[in-house]
Amino acid sequence: MKTLIGYTLWLVFLGVVLLSPFTTALAVLPLTVLAIGFLVKPPGEVEVERTFKPAETTAGGEVIEEIRVKVKEGLGIVLLRPSLPPGLDAKEKTFALFKGPGEGEFKIRRRLRVSSPGRHEVPGVEVLTANPSLTRFNWLIASESAELIATSGKVPRRPRLRTRERLRPYSIRGAPTIEFREVREYRPGDPLKVINWKATARFGRTLVNEFEREGGRTVIIVLDVKALERNAEAFEVTSALVSYLASKDYTLGLYLLGLGRLVPPMTGERAVRAILDEALNSWNAPVKVVNESARVSSALLRYSARPIVVTSLSEGNFKAVGEIAGMKGVVVNVLPESPLERLESLGLAIMLSGIARTINWGRVRPSKAIATVAGEVS
Repeated sequence: MKTLIGYTLWLVFLGVVLLSPFTTALAVLPLTVLAIGFLVKPPGEVEVERTFKPAETTAGGEVIEEIRVKVKEGLGIVLLRPSLPPGLDAKEKTFALFKGPGEGEFKIRRRLRVSSPGRHEVPGVEVLTANPSLTRFNWLIASESAELIATSGKVPRRPRLRTRERLRPYSIRGAPTIEFREVREYRPGDPLKVINWKATARFGRTLVNEFEREGGRTVIIVLDVKALERNAEAFEVTSALVSYLASKDYTLGLYLLGLGRLVPPMTGERAVRAILDEALNSWNAPVKVVNESARVSSALLRYSARPIVVTSLSEGNFKAVGEIAGMKGVVVNVLPESPLERLESLGLAIMLSGIARTINWGRVRPSKAIATVAGEVS
């Protein structure tokens, strides 16, 4: 706009100095362009939608981001700047589009690199529009924030155990009582003595008698949030344990050690979703609470639960884990990848084994480790 005004003033000045009416008349041209520019509206009513394929990935991988842009009014240039949170990166930072008459729809794709695990909240897209003469502008933040989940590796949906290993954790809910609960379908691992032969013959499928069991029906996973930073495999361990225990009809809760947050015990798929969502949200969160043994003890007493502590043992958390594990719990020690840290963690696990059952995740098969944990929580 300043350039057009400058041209106009120079033409008027030259026409006066040279006494040339023609030169003065030429000043009408930039004035006309300037007037038209003021009349043309810049692009407006911008709608942006961001999607990721796939919506869940692993740290170190790549995803395709698709940005759909819809501009309903105006004419001119549209500049897009899709912002990214820490942990996500892309080569293309900005995009320039030209919107003609009528509604305009655009589709943009770019490849994102995921450098850190966790739940990434992707903010809206910054949009700057201008009419062709660059005399009118609009600026806005379009689209609602999107979400991308990155894990440290493939999260097992449900561990597949051998029949021999299935029999071992049958006592996880305690010894059966004489109080009848229900007649249900036979599951692999059920002893033959609980088969209801009359009901089986009547309905043509294997049915068993289910009796109430003594204690141990509620388990609280105590997840050390610092373990996620030291070894991201702690999330996979939590996922495998929760999936398996939920399949055994357990009431499951989660306590985030270091954040002081508690997910109250619940059952089924609802428990799996709530616990894994809260675990993802805790990734890379700064530790806010220390000396939480009393809080954990209170939660365990309130829900009559047993703890399973998922951690990566170090000198910094050894004392706290020992106090919690002493409450008839089990410690799952996720071994670090660093050789020195691994030796330190193994040494601390040996010391802790005098207080509570400790399983070193990474030295045995995951299926056997899960069966061992489940068999110990009884």
